Amino acid sequence: MQSAVPGSPQYGNPQRRWIDGAITEYFKAGRDADVLWQAFDQRVQRGNMTPSREANAAGAVRLLDRFIEWDSKEVDVPADTFPPVRDVAIGPHVIAVRRDL
Repeated sequence: MQSAVPGSPQYGNPQRRWIDGAITEYFKAGRDADVLWQAFDQRVQRGNMTPSREANAAGAVRLLDRFIEWDSKEVDVPADTFPPVRDVAIGPHVIAVRRDL
């Protein structure tokens, strides 16, 4: 997915990929903020630091700080919020049954 049109000032800005990758690792680790920051730092350090890259990283840090502050107020999701779909045979048909919220 491209976040900007080629030739525009934000084309190739890696900030979105850094943030998305760090948040993905955060949730995989059970909402561990240390994992988020490690994943973010690893992504930022993969390239040469330029003034533009440093500015993008600084902006991403502020966004991730806000995200962690916001997410820390969330409660854990109950295990049965999204129960598995089960197949039910009705005559010759098999219907996928689930409980919708």
